[in-house]
Amino acid sequence: MSNDKEYRLLTEHVKLFACPLCATPLQIVNHTSLVCAKGHCYDIARQGYVNWLSYAPKTKYDQPLFESRRVLHQYGLFASLTEAVREAMIRHLDFTTGKLIQVMDAGCGEGSHLLDLQRSMKEGTGDDLLGVGVDISKEGIRLAAKAADTAIWCAADLTRAPFADGQFHCILNILSPSSYAEFKRLLTDEGMVIKVVPESGYLQELREALHGAPEAHSYSNHATLELFQSHFKLIDRQRVQDRLSLDRYLLEHLLQMTPLAWRASAEDVQRVLQQEQMDITVDLSVLIGKLK
Repeated sequence: MSNDKEYRLLTEHVKLFACPLCATPLQIVNHTSLVCAKGHCYDIARQGYVNWLSYAPKTKYDQPLFESRRVLHQYGLFASLTEAVREAMIRHLDFTTGKLIQVMDAGCGEGSHLLDLQRSMKEGTGDDLLGVGVDISKEGIRLAAKAADTAIWCAADLTRAPFADGQFHCILNILSPSSYAEFKRLLTDEGMVIKVVPESGYLQELREALHGAPEAHSYSNHATLELFQSHFKLIDRQRVQDRLSLDRYLLEHLLQMTPLAWRASAEDVQRVLQQEQMDITVDLSVLIGKLK
């Protein structure tokens, strides 16, 4: 691999990992692979991430989508969310023990949420986080590894995560599918899951523009909340609301980023793109759960 810092992170924290096929520990071999005692081998890509996938997953989440998500992160679309997540971690995790807080972003995409959180925590409190980003999309993970060497990046299936039991103080799951059985296995005894789900107002202006007024108000996360509470004790919940003005350039990236555009007609998409600007609502719930 080409990045010395990413290699050092892997070497220092190799005990995080366990073979996803047989659950045995791994060691780094020839700077190019992680190999378990039974000979299962996982490549360390030249870009610095580890490829744990034994198959090519089918996904509509491609490189342009992740590049657009990064542009919107840099604009600040999710700045209020980052701050809410940081504050939740400070409230519910013990940073006084001197131990490095280990955080997994489950469904990290191109890594923007995790990197924003690492920067925000360092600037706000001086605390470092060991960040581990996991996504089934190699396109997202490649972009993440290329953008930053401050975290460990893994192309992996969350239903068979390549980690030993009880490794993470915090698991982030932001606007992404969950694997609660694995989350419970991977958390420390006092660890927590931070799951972020849309509220009814999330991107409501875009929903209405693409799908009409009824679609804009039809979303409910009630079933998602019930499922979360069936697995974890809900200890905190915060609603994050923000409103930002996006110009035509940013609207193009928003349409590229969100699956809302996948079901829209070409005419509706073009109508949005012809607007000079649009006010967009960010409306999210941050759910904090601990093991029951």
